Amino acid sequence: MLNINQLVVVGGGRWSRQIIKTLVYKIKIKNKIICITNKKNFFLKKWIKNYRLNNKIILAKKFPENKSKNSLAIVCNSTCKHYKSVISALNKNYNVLIEKPISENLTQAKMICKIGKKLKKKIYCSNVYRYSIYLNKIINSISDKKINDIEFIWHDKLNEYRYGELKKHDAKIPIYFDVLFHIFSLLDIFFKDKKYLISSIKKVFFKKNKALLSFKAKNIKININLDNKAKKRLRLLIFKNLNYRYVINFSENEGQFIIFNNGSNIYSKKYSNLKYPLFLMLNKILSDIVKNNSKVPFVMNILKTLNNFQKIDKIIKY
Repeated sequence: MLNINQLVVVGGGRWSRQIIKTLVYKIKIKNKIICITNKKNFFLKKWIKNYRLNNKIILAKKFPENKSKNSLAIVCNSTCKHYKSVISALNKNYNVLIEKPISENLTQAKMICKIGKKLKKKIYCSNVYRYSIYLNKIINSISDKKINDIEFIWHDKLNEYRYGELKKHDAKIPIYFDVLFHIFSLLDIFFKDKKYLISSIKKVFFKKNKALLSFKAKNIKININLDNKAKKRLRLLIFKNLNYRYVINFSENEGQFIIFNNGSNIYSKKYSNLKYPLFLMLNKILSDIVKNNSKVPFVMNILKTLNNFQKIDKIIKY
């Protein structure tokens, strides 16, 4: 069990509740969690009661005073509130974990980085897929296969239950702005975290709830198909070269990897996420803070996120 002096979760939505459950039941955090949200959040209060978490969670409207370096604020409220929440946390002496997108625009993201550096606080940017063991293993095995085409299919149902709760999309955030952060984190695995530029951007369809686009990176064509009003949930990552097609289906918690050779299925394997990526990521962050490690893990460093943010900003403004 990890013990941290001050732990704050900002937000009372579905994802913040998943984080709280992971902290309490999987990481088994010792101290109480301060949850900053509207005190009129009756659903959250009912949820706390149903999960018998009254003795683990304190509801608050603002950040409590904090003099400890051994502290963390997890910002997972609405994207439009991220910037204000992060700046408040930093000014209250908290280290910060920010859910993606870390802010509404690149200017805000750069300011967060600047203020964090000035105050000498650690800023972690959520990158949960980098803690998916099977995804990293499969993508790394494909990265040397002379791939010339990569396709992402990322679909969500309008109304869908995940982890026992109705998943609601933030209506203010276009699907491409939300999902592209995940896509670029997966491309980082494929490119082995080496820097690269994007070019030849083409927007076939670019709307708030649906997008079809493509671009080139290291002479590889990247095709992206996004839809958050689809008939079924899909998470497909398809790598192609002259003779082979490598398909990763991670639409559910159990993943599947299939290899096709000239249209014939020659290999298929299923993977179970026995250790959940969210658990691994949160555990890593808390361990770093408790041990007072000097650097943020590379895959969650804000400079890495800013690099991907610049690519996304280029696509949006193209």
